[in-house]
Amino acid sequence: MTIDVEKAFRANPRSVLQFLQVPGQGCYIPAYQREYRWDKENVNRLFEDALHGLSLLPEREETISFLGTIIAIHDTQYVTVKPHFRNEMPRPVMTIIDGQQRISTFILLFVAIHNLLATCLPSVEKDDEEGSAWLLEEIQKMMAELRDCFILDKRSGKALNRYYPRLIRSFDDVWSSKPEARYSSAIARLIWDYLKHIENEEIEAKQFRPSEPDGEKASTHKNVAAVFRHMNKRLRDLVQPQEEMPSLIEHALKAGFGEALFGFEVPSEVAERLRKDDETTTGKRFRLAFAAIIFAHYLQRRMAFTVVESEGEDDAFDMFEALNTTGEPLTAFETFRPRVIDAEGLEDYQSTPSHADMLRTEKYVDRYA
Repeated sequence: MTIDVEKAFRANPRSVLQFLQVPGQGCYIPAYQREYRWDKENVNRLFEDALHGLSLLPEREETISFLGTIIAIHDTQYVTVKPHFRNEMPRPVMTIIDGQQRISTFILLFVAIHNLLATCLPSVEKDDEEGSAWLLEEIQKMMAELRDCFILDKRSGKALNRYYPRLIRSFDDVWSSKPEARYSSAIARLIWDYLKHIENEEIEAKQFRPSEPDGEKASTHKNVAAVFRHMNKRLRDLVQPQEEMPSLIEHALKAGFGEALFGFEVPSEVAERLRKDDETTTGKRFRLAFAAIIFAHYLQRRMAFTVVESEGEDDAFDMFEALNTTGEPLTAFETFRPRVIDAEGLEDYQSTPSHADMLRTEKYVDRYA
């Protein structure tokens, strides 16, 4: 018997934007995956990778930052998703076997950049100096792109229920366009809370602060909130000179930079405006919004994965153990947990004594991690 390997696995390079903006696609984190664990140092490395890539422009126009491999099941039958309402599922669903830490971090970062641009928007809208009209248009375009990376518009359902977080977690979250929707995992909750924030016209231009609810996963919510706050700080520092390097704005004003990054040069009136030492609130927000757009553009289009897809879940547990591409080895507990879930059955696992035992064990192990 011959096996068609190309049907079993597909591998394609994708920019972050290409992966997150697949029409109708939702990303799903199965029960055997670890919680969100990235910290400030991981975020700092991501920022430094992006800033290093930007520093190579325009001399190296083809610069791309490669982020490793994303391994996912292209689940057309929703067999990996528990619980779910079959007729309300995103199409397609990508069940993430490896890479959820990176995907979650980009989603958090895109929320943070969207919020930063939203806080700058009113000032730019009122600005009547030269260059403001161009920047306003770029802010609006980037905010729309960023929103599409973390929110899926189902175009049905009442009020906010027409929208789905692009990324949810097994058992904690349920996609639905009806009141049965539930988003209580740390990442999905933050996305949902931010959606409510930006849909509220009275507060949409204010700084968003994620909630930190109590409960059995309070530590994960606290970590996500801390990472989000750190992202906000790093974003606001983009206008400052880096270590032994000019600020991002100074670098962006080099001849050819705009052509290399955007495909067109930054308008001369915008460049002149950025060169001024304008310390007014309007001037500061003009520069901050410009820097955020440059940074987001690189993150979306110049940072890339190799996405490996499988259409079946039979190999999911083996892939999880064997194809860990992040360089962070799985602990003995993390390789044991999927076997427990597999033995109990994914559909029933949440209600079994094993689930409660695994939660207690996880809390105990985390105390010494």
